[in-house]
Amino acid sequence: MTPDQTLLQTKTPNALDWLRMGSRLASLLWVPQISQRMAAQHFLLVLVLISAVELALDRFQVKGAADFDARNWLVSWVPFTITALLAWLAFDERWTHHTGRVGTALGLLLASSLPITVVGHSLLHISSATDGTSAQGLMAWVAYVMYWVVVLWAALVTLRIYRLLDMTWKRALALTVVTSAMSIVFQTHFYPQAWRPAYDPESATRKLMRLDQELFESQSRLLDAKIGAIANQDPNKPELYAIVYAPYAQEDVFMKEAAMVQGVLESSFAAKGRVISLVNNIQTTQTLAWATPRNLERSIQAIAKKMDKDNDVLLIYMTSHGASDFKLASNHWPLEVPALTPQDLASFLQQAGIKHRVVAISACYSGGWIDPLKADDALVMTAADATHTSYGCGSRSELTFFGRAMFDEALRKTHSFEAAFASAVPVIKQREEEAGKSDGFSNPQISVGAAIKPVLGAVAAGAEGLQVRGYLVAPAPGSKAAVFGVVGLEDGVHNLDGGLVLPGAAVAGVRQEPDPGHDAQAQARQAALGGEGRAQLGDLADQAGEGGAAAVGQADVQRGGLA
Repeated sequence: MTPDQTLLQTKTPNALDWLRMGSRLASLLWVPQISQRMAAQHFLLVLVLISAVELALDRFQVKGAADFDARNWLVSWVPFTITALLAWLAFDERWTHHTGRVGTALGLLLASSLPITVVGHSLLHISSATDGTSAQGLMAWVAYVMYWVVVLWAALVTLRIYRLLDMTWKRALALTVVTSAMSIVFQTHFYPQAWRPAYDPESATRKLMRLDQELFESQSRLLDAKIGAIANQDPNKPELYAIVYAPYAQEDVFMKEAAMVQGVLESSFAAKGRVISLVNNIQTTQTLAWATPRNLERSIQAIAKKMDKDNDVLLIYMTSHGASDFKLASNHWPLEVPALTPQDLASFLQQAGIKHRVVAISACYSGGWIDPLKADDALVMTAADATHTSYGCGSRSELTFFGRAMFDEALRKTHSFEAAFASAVPVIKQREEEAGKSDGFSNPQISVGAAIKPVLGAVAAGAEGLQVRGYLVAPAPGSKAAVFGVVGLEDGVHNLDGGLVLPGAAVAGVRQEPDPGHDAQAQARQAALGGEGRAQLGDLADQAGEGGAAAVGQADVQRGGLA
């Protein structure tokens, strides 16, 4: 005799009988029409059992010591309470024992939820256990698919229960759709957890930020101090200034990455005193200014007043979550932080008159920042293209995949951003494949303007300890005049982004009409080596303007020409 037959033939079925019926319903096995009603005491027993199982499974998800949150636990029953009200309204009024059917339906919903809950929590545990492993990406995809399988499973069981209790098809289907949608919204947007990590007095200050007048005044002074401490430009060489922007406070990976990038720039590019870090994180509230669009704009304006706009470069590194609308996620509750857009940043740079800039964005869908920011005087690189996510921005990550490969590794070996990007991309691809990234290769992007290349080359040479004397000056398309400058270094002949680099400062440059059919740079090399037409590089800059040539780089950073 099957459990359902036992239930139907027993005048007063007990709680175990109802649990068996719920298991058969959850297993999608056949059951006949239900004519019995669940007694109140049996309903309470089923309710207590299911609550105990769910509490145990929820506790299992929290590692280490945990505190029980009674309020959250009560809130988690809101969907069930609303379902009870809707079921009471939806049952056909011709039934004599109207409330008895509602109670039976709710009791069977609880009983049938036991196997569904166990499967759901098991999938959640397996998924979280693979975080940081090579199976993380695959399990994230599997968990996403299985979530919707479980949702559909629960909906089918719910529909069967209503129909077995003789609710009309139309009402049963409508009630199932409404309650399923309500549960999905509640789980994805609220999901109150009955258990939370135990209170730790030492880390309690990291959980909440208290906004008061003292904090606002402290932050204002902090930003003013950071801006006031920006080092003045060194007239003897082109330099790199930088702003690091990490606006998402809920995950420490962005704070850690901001600190790493600042350290790399200060050590590899001698940028100490010329980097401003704007970070949203409770741990940096007393040491770093907030990462808000307004603070970013103020920082750009302040650096623009200190830097040599013709020779220096401003680098802006941004790390956060991204979205398909290309807005950079910003969060520092309870502070309201507007999301930054590529149009915002482009406007800030234009208003400040920043000429040479490098912009790097480590965020999902960051390829959407390329078009609004690309320019002849700009290098823009992103952790992903406009249609893919990037990787490594989880709560357990130390650095994003892009930040780690590009800045923490590649830029410690070279001062060329293009070379570093080229070496970082295959590393990122390999690591994403090993991690099982489910939506395909992030496909980092780069855009390099022609005019920024020699400027970055001079910055790189300066970072390597070479004495930069000037930049290559090339003719504009269609121009008859050709003005050439050379970069004089102290330790030999170098090729700097295609420009001629000579040892010492013996030859400053040459101005001449290029012969038709000959390479202009080759002629510049021959003329310079032959000692023809020697000139001060300061004069060359003026001649470039007079001759209608396009100066790819500004000549003579020393302003007085070469000795």
